[in-house]
Amino acid sequence: MVIVPAAVRAGSEADEAAAARHAYTEKIAAKYNFRYGRENPFLPSNATTDNGEFIDPKWFPTAEYCGHCHQESHKQWRESAHSNANRVPYYLKNVALLNDSKGVEFSRHCEGCHDPISVVAGALTQGSPKKRPYDQDGVTCSVCHAIQKVDTRGTGSYVMGVPAVLVDENGQPITRKVSDGEILAHLDRHSKAVMRDFYKTSEFCSSCHKAALPRALNDYKWQRAISLYDEWQNSSFAKQSPLPFYVKDSVSTCQTCHMQRENLKLTDSGAKKGQLASHRWLGAHTVIPKIYGFDEQAARIVQFLQNSVFNVDIFALEHGEMVDSASNKGLVAPLGLTPFTITPGEILTADVVIHTVPRQARAESIFDRIRAVAARNNVAVHDLSVQSLHGKLHVELHVELNENLPLIEAHSFVSSLEAEILRETPEIDSVLTHIESEPATIEQPEEMVEEDRRIEKALRDAAAQYGEIVDVHQILVGRTSEHITLSCTARFQITCRCIVSTK
Repeated sequence: MVIVPAAVRAGSEADEAAAARHAYTEKIAAKYNFRYGRENPFLPSNATTDNGEFIDPKWFPTAEYCGHCHQESHKQWRESAHSNANRVPYYLKNVALLNDSKGVEFSRHCEGCHDPISVVAGALTQGSPKKRPYDQDGVTCSVCHAIQKVDTRGTGSYVMGVPAVLVDENGQPITRKVSDGEILAHLDRHSKAVMRDFYKTSEFCSSCHKAALPRALNDYKWQRAISLYDEWQNSSFAKQSPLPFYVKDSVSTCQTCHMQRENLKLTDSGAKKGQLASHRWLGAHTVIPKIYGFDEQAARIVQFLQNSVFNVDIFALEHGEMVDSASNKGLVAPLGLTPFTITPGEILTADVVIHTVPRQARAESIFDRIRAVAARNNVAVHDLSVQSLHGKLHVELHVELNENLPLIEAHSFVSSLEAEILRETPEIDSVLTHIESEPATIEQPEEMVEEDRRIEKALRDAAAQYGEIVDVHQILVGRTSEHITLSCTARFQITCRCIVSTK
């Protein structure tokens, strides 16, 4: 049986949570090694928290908890590099060497990305347990979905908040433990709690997929370790640099290639039209599947790499055999634009370029870019559709604007939004936008106790006519200026939630 509360509120719970967090911070700080000062508790990682305090690891929901409703995501994640980021033998060996040679506080540099909970919980200090229950989840669901802000320095350059899987009616996060029933009753609030627009950007990935060795770690000098985000930014995929020779038709983010939408095999409430953004993050990492026997992940990686993601381009020819890479005599480049002749029997040196090609559906790319434009303009769009008519693409969408906005201002804003969409997606021929009002007024309905009781009795009497219904409870009667809304929970052999609206 699912019990849906009358109202999900943060209220005084927020104050209680803040007090509990402060108490936890004081407890950890009493024995914590502040090697880099109390103002920098997480160095040499660039990670930090929303208010600088530690976060109790018990406040991070487990991946198993998320898997109640997200079975497909959980299965994919469990076999991914994210899930196993802090438990593979070679990583543990390196961290152990660092701990033994310099001290456990130095491993915050590594664990900020490989085991973020241990860092923000203040667990990486002398005397703390070496085996922690949350280690098994590595970079778990509630880690990524609790990040509030990032920058592109890397080495864990994110701001972690206390995880919340639900917000209250005022949009404030509810950080206590929330039941499945509460989430299912307020799916819109669940989405607001766990999703942010920047989660779909390459900048989000840059916070960990870019790293450096600071002087505070190596006692030598700052050194770049990996620069995957910079490589993307300088490539033709980002369309931010004038330098790449190869030109792409549209912007491709990290998610374009590594989180492609795929058909469901298991149930998942996060799916749209039977498809889910992959949480396998397929790339070229074959070691983890080999170690743990993740046969499906291994097969999917091979399939990903064989799916035309690489192009081989004979970019240039050089007359004569190259010796010690020293000669470019008779260089002809780029082929296809520069004429050349060769003679039978001539020795040639070919310059070959291997570059990746994102395999993204054209329409999906358009949807992503339109939503990105809307996000930059701080508006919500829905019912977005793209139609191909007579060889031309036409877009139709609905946009929500403040109900108090004058009509002329709303029209001007939408005209500017449509112009930006057309600039961002030149393959689109036209955009039709429907303007809707975004409610800004909280309804204050008049209490009608006797009327509410009459409606409740009528509902119970109606339910009694059906033998399949065991009972109805948690009956709530709400009102707006135009409608009466009736919400209830009914118990069958299986549980469902019914909403009836009458005008």
